Amino acid sequence: MKYSLSRFLRFAIGVFLFGGLMGFAETAVTDAAETQPVEIEASGRNAHLTVEDRVLVDEVSAWFNKVVTLKGAFDQQNQDGTLVGGAFYLRRPGRMRFEYAEPQKLTLLSDGFWVMLDDRELESVDRYPLRETPLWLILKKHVDLAADADILRVERQGDLIGVTVREEEGAAGGVLTLVFAGPRLDLRHWIVEDVQGNRTVVSLRQMEQGMSLSPELFIAEEYDYGLEDD
Repeated sequence: MKYSLSRFLRFAIGVFLFGGLMGFAETAVTDAAETQPVEIEASGRNAHLTVEDRVLVDEVSAWFNKVVTLKGAFDQQNQDGTLVGGAFYLRRPGRMRFEYAEPQKLTLLSDGFWVMLDDRELESVDRYPLRETPLWLILKKHVDLAADADILRVERQGDLIGVTVREEEGAAGGVLTLVFAGPRLDLRHWIVEDVQGNRTVVSLRQMEQGMSLSPELFIAEEYDYGLEDD
């Protein structure tokens, strides 16, 4: 079971990095009121945003631009219903760390250029260009979702606000939904889903801002790989 979950978790992290087209994830808002979606056409970048939607999207961008450092705990719900979690750290621009709790041996981190999956059990690090993942949209130096992404959907469910975005320039072409709780716009979830419908929901809690974070948090392990000096 440990091996099976670890293998599926690696797959779920792949979904987390390279999501496909999706709508607003119902699992994140099961207790909210009836949805009132505003459909956005992908062609003609964001030309059909209402004034109200544009204000919300700009407020979401402004929220990220105000964040310098952030830390807290996270819970990740995978497509098969398994739930894992751990601690996360974020330092904008470019840096983040999701450290999965034991018995998992995985850490997902970004150093500003690479997104890396550090597997301590296998003693290996997989690297992906940050620019080619949906995470680029919220980790870049200046976040402007209306300018940098297609806003596919703006939704309101009770006091929850969901903004679904697609960034087309990256090779992954991923889609990311950001869920905030109003009226202060507190980030609660981000959600990705691939074209096969595999969904990963990451819920954030116990968040704190403005602390000092060590640069070492965002550096992957260096493994020997069995090489020996002569």
